[in-house]
Order: sequence, then C-alpha cells, then structure tokens
Amino acid sequence: MEEQKLFELNFLIWLLIADLSHKMVLVRDKELAQHGITPRQMHILRLIDALGEKAAISVIAKDGTESRRDFPTGSWDGKGRTDTADPG
Repeated sequence: MEEQKLFELNFLIWLLIADLSHKMVLVRDKELAQHGITPRQMHILRLIDALGEKAAISVIAKDGTESRRDFPTGSWDGKGRTDTADPG
C-alpha cells in the first residue's frame, strides 16, 4: 500500500515536471517569435557565437547534430521503466 502511494506521488511529480517543461517551451517559442526566430535558428546562432572564428558550415552541421537531444522511445511498464535500451 505504501509503495502504491509512493508510486502515485512520483507519477504526479513527473506529470508536473512535464507540464512545466511544456509551458517553458511554449513561452520560449513565443518569445523568439517576436523576433522572427525559431528555436532551431536560435540554437544555430548560439553555436556560431560559441565557435567564434572557428564557425564554418561543416563545423556547425557536426555540432548541430551531435548536440541535439535524442530521447529513447518505448512503452511505460508502470514502474518507471521503458522497454528500450539506451539509444547511445
């Protein structure tokens, strides 16, 4: 019984985190839209700024794909685990 309550609390916390994350993305999109910039364009601009004089299309393309977040996909097993292996 105590384990079930802990599970429900953990699940609620993760739902709140997911909701907050989603709202942050929406706010960021709206903020960037005021300047006519997409989040992907902002990422590229930050790469160019960080690379400085080393910025070149080939370097940006490499860094842009390597720094992208790849999230594992899978199904929820009810215990906080998925049925997929580490994608890395």
